Amino acid sequence: MNKRMVLALFIQLHLAAILSLYATKILESTNSGHWEAILIACLLEVLLAWLYLSGLSAFPGKHIGEIIREAAGAWAARAILLPFVAYIFFYLVLQNRYQIVKINIVVLPSTPLWAVLLLNMVLPFYAACKGIHAIARMGLALFITFMPFVLFSLFISYQNFEWRNIFPIWQPKLTFVAEQPFYTSLFAFSGFLFLGMLSLNKPVKLRKLGPSMLLVAAFGFASVYVPLLIFGQETAIRFQYPVTMASDTIDLEWVVFDWLPTFSVVSSSALGMIESSVLLWMAMTLVRKLYLPLPDKWLAAILSIAMYICSMQIHNVQTLNRFFSMNAALCLYSMIILPLTLGLSGWRKRRTTS
Repeated sequence: MNKRMVLALFIQLHLAAILSLYATKILESTNSGHWEAILIACLLEVLLAWLYLSGLSAFPGKHIGEIIREAAGAWAARAILLPFVAYIFFYLVLQNRYQIVKINIVVLPSTPLWAVLLLNMVLPFYAACKGIHAIARMGLALFITFMPFVLFSLFISYQNFEWRNIFPIWQPKLTFVAEQPFYTSLFAFSGFLFLGMLSLNKPVKLRKLGPSMLLVAAFGFASVYVPLLIFGQETAIRFQYPVTMASDTIDLEWVVFDWLPTFSVVSSSALGMIESSVLLWMAMTLVRKLYLPLPDKWLAAILSIAMYICSMQIHNVQTLNRFFSMNAALCLYSMIILPLTLGLSGWRKRRTTS
C-alpha cells in the first residue's frame, strides 16, 4: 500500500467520525470557547500519534498485535489488546446505528430500518473479506468522488452565518474537561490507531501526517462552528444531526439532488462505509491473530452478524447516547495505553540493540 492510500484512509476515518456525533458532543460539553475543546483534542492526537509511530518505527513490517506479543508475550498481548478489540466492535455497532437512522430519515424514508442496517453491514463485510489493500483502493476512489460533496455540503451555508453566535469566545476555566461529552467526542481523533495494523516496512512519519492532521482539524472546527454560527448554542445543541440541519438551511434549485441535505448524508455515508470496512478488517485481524484462528470470511461473518443483532437492540437515541458514553472508556484506553505500550516497546528494543 502506498503512502497516498494510507493518508487518504487516515483522513477518511477521521472525517467519518467527525461528520457523525462529534459536533453534538462538543456542543454538549461547553456553551462557550468550543475551539478550545477541539484544539486540545487535536494536540492530544498529535502527541499520542508521535508516541505510537515512534514505537512502530522500531518494528518495521509488524502490526501492533505482533509487536506487543514479541515484547510482552502472547497472553499479555491478548489482555492488553482485548479492550481495543471491544472498542472497535462496540464503536462499529453504535456508529452504524447512528448512520442508518440518518439514511433512513433523509434518503430512504420508506425503507424498514432493518433493511438499511443489513445493507450497511453487507458492504463492509465484503470489503473486509477482500483485505486492506482492496479497501484502500476503494477508499481512494470514494475520497476523490465524495470529498467535493463533503466540502460543498459543509460550507455552502456560510451565507446564513450569524457571527454574533461565536461569542463568548473564551472558556477561561476549561470546564469542559470535567464533562463526559468531551471525552466521548475523542473517538473522532482515534483514527491514528489504524496505522498500527498496516505492517508497513517503512512506517509513516509524523511529519508526513502533518498536512492530513491539519485538514482533519479544519473539518473538526467546521463541523462544530458551521451549525453553531447558523443556529446558536441553544438551538444547535438540540439537534441530533447538526451538520445535516445546517445544510438544510440553504435552498438551491440547481442542485442535482434537489435537496442539499442529501449531499451531506450520501457523502458521510460513503465515508462511513470505508470506516466500517477498515475497522471490521482490524477487528477480524486481531481476533484471528490473538484469539480465534478462523478463516477471515468466517470471522467477518460472525462479527457482522453480532454487530447487526446488537445494533437492532438499540431502540432510541437516548440508549445510543448512553452506550456511546460507556464506550468512551474503551476509547480512552485504546488512545492512551496502546501508544504508551508501543512507545515503551520501541524504546526497549532500541536500547537492547544499541
